[in-house]
Amino acid sequence: MTNGDYVYLAAEPFHHRFYGNLTWWHSDSLNEEALRAYQSLLVITSPNDDKNPEQLRLEEEFRRRSAKDFNFTYADDEKQNLFVTACYESIVLFGIVLKELLSSSASANLKDGALTTQHFLNRTFTLATGPITFDEVGERQQPLIIRQFQGSSVWPLTVMALDACAESFRGVREVLWPVPFPPPNEPACGFYGTRDQCRANGGTAFRENRLGLCST
Repeated sequence: MTNGDYVYLAAEPFHHRFYGNLTWWHSDSLNEEALRAYQSLLVITSPNDDKNPEQLRLEEEFRRRSAKDFNFTYADDEKQNLFVTACYESIVLFGIVLKELLSSSASANLKDGALTTQHFLNRTFTLATGPITFDEVGERQQPLIIRQFQGSSVWPLTVMALDACAESFRGVREVLWPVPFPPPNEPACGFYGTRDQCRANGGTAFRENRLGLCST
């Protein structure tokens, strides 16, 4: 099942070895076999912006506060996970909307959650950490990337990207399959094995068994 006939999908919420060392290289006798298997794997994850100065500043501040206030020390190579940043951004977003409500009306009912929610829908906020977009039902549109192990690369490379407001992925580099052709979108017998050409004999036996049960 690792010769290119199947595609495997994996979600990687965090870019860190504590979550999982997502590589085929483990300095053992199975490296070559693992390399072949990993070339059939597509990894779905979030892009990590290492060049945003505000993001870098926040990471340093989170590290400092974690050690000072909670006695927790990040590893030297540990990246800040997205949920920590998202919590910070949530407070900033609420502050923006709260300021808008107070500016629009001194008598605004701040206890009206439905009213507050309307200010988030179908909107893009531009924060120092980057743009944040919400759709018509208030769901945050998260950018995603798809990565693939190519050649003898120890780490996966980005092959497709989905921007926050986009409806389809855009190509970054060519997707390479272990075999000359990609696997079909659907198995020959269908996902449930119910196509007529694949269940002709089995279907006959099933009908005979069912008739036998009914007659008894």
